[in-house]
Amino acid sequence: MNKKVIRLIITIIVLIVGYLSQVSSPQSTDQLTPATISKHIDGDTFVVEVDGSQETVRLIGIDTPEKDGPYTEEEPFGQEASNFTAQALPLGTTVYLQIDESDRDTHDRLLRYVWLSPVEDLSDPDSIREQMFNAILIDKGYAEAKTYKPDVAYQQIFDDLEEEAKANKLGMYQ
Repeated sequence: MNKKVIRLIITIIVLIVGYLSQVSSPQSTDQLTPATISKHIDGDTFVVEVDGSQETVRLIGIDTPEKDGPYTEEEPFGQEASNFTAQALPLGTTVYLQIDESDRDTHDRLLRYVWLSPVEDLSDPDSIREQMFNAILIDKGYAEAKTYKPDVAYQQIFDDLEEEAKANKLGMYQ
Protein backbone atom coordinates (compact mmCIF):
# COMPACT_ATOMS: atom_id res chain seq x y z
CA MET A 1 0.00 0.00 0.00
CA ASN A 2 1.23 3.45 -0.68
CA LYS A 3 1.69 6.08 2.03
CA LYS A 4 -1.34 8.16 0.98
CA VAL A 5 -3.73 5.22 1.41
CA ILE A 6 -2.24 4.35 4.81
CA ARG A 7 -2.56 7.98 5.97
CA LEU A 8 -6.16 8.08 4.76
CA ILE A 9 -7.01 4.88 6.62
CA ILE A 10 -5.38 6.15 9.82
CA THR A 11 -7.21 9.48 9.54
CA ILE A 12 -10.55 7.72 9.08
CA ILE A 13 -9.91 5.45 12.09
CA VAL A 14 -8.97 8.44 14.28
CA LEU A 15 -12.13 10.30 13.24
CA ILE A 16 -14.35 7.28 13.91
CA VAL A 17 -12.81 6.63 17.34
CA GLY A 18 -13.16 10.30 18.26
CA TYR A 19 -16.79 10.36 17.17
CA LEU A 20 -17.65 7.15 19.04
CA SER A 21 -16.03 8.38 22.26
CA GLN A 22 -18.19 11.52 22.14
CA VAL A 23 -21.39 9.57 21.45
CA SER A 24 -20.89 6.74 23.92
CA SER A 25 -19.56 8.44 27.04
CA PRO A 26 -21.35 10.92 29.31
CA GLN A 27 -18.52 13.46 29.45
CA SER A 28 -19.71 16.54 27.58
CA THR A 29 -21.55 19.31 29.39
CA ASP A 30 -23.50 20.07 26.21
CA GLN A 31 -25.57 17.03 27.23
CA LEU A 32 -27.02 19.03 30.14
CA THR A 33 -30.38 20.75 29.86
CA PRO A 34 -31.20 23.53 32.37
CA ALA A 35 -34.48 23.19 34.26
CA THR A 36 -36.13 24.86 37.25
CA ILE A 37 -37.59 22.96 40.22
CA SER A 38 -41.32 23.76 40.41
CA LYS A 39 -42.81 21.04 42.68
CA HIS A 40 -41.58 18.31 45.04
CA ILE A 41 -43.17 14.87 44.93
CA ASP A 42 -40.85 12.67 46.98
CA GLY A 43 -37.16 11.88 47.44
CA ASP A 44 -36.47 10.73 43.89
CA THR A 45 -39.21 12.49 41.92
CA PHE A 46 -40.04 16.16 41.33
CA VAL A 47 -41.48 18.49 38.70
CA VAL A 48 -39.37 20.92 36.70
CA GLU A 49 -40.00 23.59 34.14
CA VAL A 50 -37.91 22.83 31.09
CA ASP A 51 -38.19 24.51 27.71
CA GLY A 52 -41.45 26.17 28.80
CA SER A 53 -43.15 22.91 29.87
CA GLN A 54 -43.80 21.26 33.21
CA GLU A 55 -42.21 17.79 33.33
CA THR A 56 -42.03 15.21 36.09
CA VAL A 57 -38.49 13.91 36.56
CA ARG A 58 -37.62 10.51 38.05
CA LEU A 59 -33.97 10.22 39.08
CA ILE A 60 -32.10 7.41 37.30
CA GLY A 61 -30.15 4.71 39.10
CA ILE A 62 -31.55 5.25 42.57
CA ASP A 63 -34.57 4.51 44.72
CA THR A 64 -35.59 6.41 47.83
CA PRO A 65 -38.03 4.98 50.36
CA GLU A 66 -41.62 6.00 49.67
CA LYS A 67 -43.42 8.63 51.69
CA ASP A 68 -47.13 8.31 52.40
CA GLY A 69 -49.11 9.24 49.32
CA PRO A 70 -52.20 8.48 47.30
CA TYR A 71 -50.60 5.41 45.68
CA THR A 72 -48.09 4.30 48.29
CA GLU A 73 -47.73 3.57 51.96
CA GLU A 74 -44.92 5.21 53.86
CA GLU A 75 -41.71 3.24 54.15
CA PRO A 76 -39.12 3.81 56.87
CA PHE A 77 -37.05 6.92 56.09
CA GLY A 78 -39.37 7.94 53.23
CA GLN A 79 -40.34 11.27 54.75
CA GLU A 80 -36.71 12.06 55.61
CA ALA A 81 -35.62 11.39 52.01
CA SER A 82 -38.44 13.55 50.70
CA ASN A 83 -37.57 16.36 53.13
CA PHE A 84 -33.89 16.19 52.15
CA THR A 85 -34.73 16.60 48.47
CA ALA A 86 -37.08 19.50 49.17
CA GLN A 87 -34.42 21.26 51.29
CA ALA A 88 -31.55 20.56 48.90
CA LEU A 89 -33.55 21.62 45.82
CA PRO A 90 -35.85 24.47 46.89
CA LEU A 91 -38.54 25.63 44.47
CA GLY A 92 -36.99 27.89 41.86
CA THR A 93 -33.60 26.13 41.93
CA THR A 94 -31.93 25.68 38.55
CA VAL A 95 -30.69 22.14 37.93
CA TYR A 96 -29.18 20.49 34.88
CA LEU A 97 -30.73 17.35 33.42
CA GLN A 98 -28.75 14.58 31.74
CA ILE A 99 -30.33 11.73 29.82
CA ASP A 100 -28.86 8.22 29.69
CA GLU A 101 -30.44 5.72 27.27
CA SER A 102 -34.15 5.97 28.11
CA ASP A 103 -36.10 9.19 27.80
CA ARG A 104 -39.21 8.28 29.83
CA ASP A 105 -40.53 5.56 32.12
CA THR A 106 -43.90 3.80 31.97
CA HIS A 107 -45.47 6.69 33.93
CA ASP A 108 -44.29 9.18 31.25
CA ARG A 109 -41.76 10.76 33.65
CA LEU A 110 -38.44 12.02 32.30
CA LEU A 111 -35.61 9.73 33.41
CA ARG A 112 -32.59 11.87 34.22
CA TYR A 113 -29.42 12.37 36.17
CA VAL A 114 -29.68 15.76 37.85
CA TRP A 115 -26.66 18.00 38.29
CA LEU A 116 -26.55 20.97 40.65
CA SER A 117 -24.29 22.88 38.27
CA PRO A 118 -22.66 22.30 34.90
CA VAL A 119 -19.30 20.57 35.44
CA GLU A 120 -16.24 20.28 33.22
CA ASP A 121 -16.11 16.48 33.14
CA LEU A 122 -19.28 14.45 33.70
CA SER A 123 -17.23 11.32 34.34
CA ASP A 124 -15.07 12.79 37.13
CA PRO A 125 -15.82 10.84 40.35
CA ASP A 126 -15.44 13.92 42.59
CA SER A 127 -17.80 15.96 40.41
CA ILE A 128 -20.32 13.11 40.44
CA ARG A 129 -20.15 12.77 44.23
CA GLU A 130 -20.43 16.52 44.86
CA GLN A 131 -22.59 17.83 42.00
CA MET A 132 -24.88 15.03 40.80
CA PHE A 133 -28.00 14.94 42.96
CA ASN A 134 -28.65 11.23 42.28
CA ALA A 135 -25.21 10.43 43.75
CA ILE A 136 -25.63 12.86 46.65
CA LEU A 137 -28.81 11.08 47.76
CA ILE A 138 -26.96 7.75 47.81
CA ASP A 139 -23.84 9.22 49.42
CA LYS A 140 -25.87 10.64 52.32
CA GLY A 141 -27.92 7.45 52.80
CA TYR A 142 -31.25 8.80 51.53
CA ALA A 143 -31.37 6.45 48.51
CA GLU A 144 -30.13 3.07 47.47
CA ALA A 145 -28.44 2.38 44.16
CA LYS A 146 -30.88 0.61 41.87
CA THR A 147 -30.08 -0.74 38.41
CA TYR A 148 -32.67 -0.01 35.74
CA LYS A 149 -31.23 -1.20 32.44
CA PRO A 150 -30.35 0.21 29.98
CA ASP A 151 -29.68 3.36 32.07
CA VAL A 152 -26.45 2.34 33.77
CA ALA A 153 -23.84 4.99 32.91
CA TYR A 154 -23.00 5.71 36.56
CA GLN A 155 -24.10 2.45 38.18
CA GLN A 156 -20.69 1.33 39.46
CA ILE A 157 -20.11 4.68 41.15
CA PHE A 158 -23.61 4.53 42.66
CA ASP A 159 -22.98 1.00 43.96
CA ASP A 160 -19.70 2.15 45.55
CA LEU A 161 -21.40 5.15 47.18
CA GLU A 162 -24.09 2.90 48.62
CA GLU A 163 -21.48 0.59 50.16
CA GLU A 164 -19.77 3.63 51.73
CA ALA A 165 -23.08 4.95 53.13
CA LYS A 166 -23.82 1.52 54.65
CA ALA A 167 -20.31 1.23 56.13
CA ASN A 168 -20.61 4.72 57.63
CA LYS A 169 -24.18 4.06 58.88
CA LEU A 170 -25.58 7.14 57.16
CA GLY A 171 -29.24 8.00 56.62
CA MET A 172 -31.44 4.94 56.31
CA TYR A 173 -28.50 2.69 57.21
CA GLN A 174 -28.24 4.02 60.80
